[in-house]
Amino acid sequence: MAGVRLENISKVFGKVVAVNDLSIDIEDGSFVSFLGPSGCGKTTTLRMIAGLEMPTRGRVYIDEEDVTSIPTSKRNISFLFQFPIVYPRMTVYDNLAFPLKMRHTPISEIKKKVQEVAELLGIKDQLNKKSEELDAMMRQLVSIGRAIIRESKVCMFDEPLSNLAPKDRACLKAIISKLHKELKQTMVYVTHDQSEALSLADKIAVMNQGKLIQYDQPENLYRKPQNIFVGWFIGDPGMNFLYGSLDEKRKVIDFGTFKYDVSYLMDVIKEKATGSELVLGFRPENVYISEKGEKNWIRGKCVEIEGLGNKIILHLQLDDGQNVSVRLPPSGEWNIGKEYWLYLSREVITIFDKKTGEAIA
Repeated sequence: MAGVRLENISKVFGKVVAVNDLSIDIEDGSFVSFLGPSGCGKTTTLRMIAGLEMPTRGRVYIDEEDVTSIPTSKRNISFLFQFPIVYPRMTVYDNLAFPLKMRHTPISEIKKKVQEVAELLGIKDQLNKKSEELDAMMRQLVSIGRAIIRESKVCMFDEPLSNLAPKDRACLKAIISKLHKELKQTMVYVTHDQSEALSLADKIAVMNQGKLIQYDQPENLYRKPQNIFVGWFIGDPGMNFLYGSLDEKRKVIDFGTFKYDVSYLMDVIKEKATGSELVLGFRPENVYISEKGEKNWIRGKCVEIEGLGNKIILHLQLDDGQNVSVRLPPSGEWNIGKEYWLYLSREVITIFDKKTGEAIA
């Protein structure tokens, strides 16, 4: 096992900057996920750690060794691709044993390790099956087994669940989590699926347009996003954002048809804001909604009701034309076209600077 450190790495393809001046520390034995939309640079970053891509600038360290110019074969890493790779016409046993045979490991040790890995993965009864008999789920399990049997310094995953059926994804996600807890191996995992990252990773590196936006524990990404993009990207649905202007005299954010008191935050806003244009962010599940309103509550009309089985999402249009989503349990009577009132407590809001997109308070 080993830690990974990236120092100011960039990768440029022609005129396209795929990764832009990224620095990050991945602790030994941790599970870190790179999360972001397609094209954000997460897979390119993973490939630079593995040595499959050379950085245009910057350095890559594994176990405090500068491996920037060292080929993949000598980095002692394992890499799982999006599509499972198994050797044709080999049994599951032979697929798992192959990396050890290439290292000239004694046969007795190979047998022992194959049995141990098969036990971990729950595939002991599949060892004699040929590759062509395996479904997609089993093929990916074999690929994972072949990766961990090597006992490499770092195990890397490039969206390993994206081509599986939903039930298989849930099953394999649980297996990967179990493997990390038992093996305590450093794992780096790329995904665009936030549910995978949030449930698997110790820390998540959120990326967008080649840049690292926030690197933090899952709970902090959810509760304390440092950037509008993180607030929007994390969550189902993501944060609501209301755009307004600071009225310093009244100590409110003015949204035209309503105002939000920020008197208790004025010192912080004055210190950190680059201008008067501010954004009020809050999670859809943190909104109190009622058919009757009081002073300082916000009025909106329900324009859509989205039923999702274990929850419903009310989509409301406020008097100033901005939209808000409210997540609720699948109970109660809600009607399209009806007006409702919303209340936001101080504890659930985040104030962002509109110009920079960064959190102020």
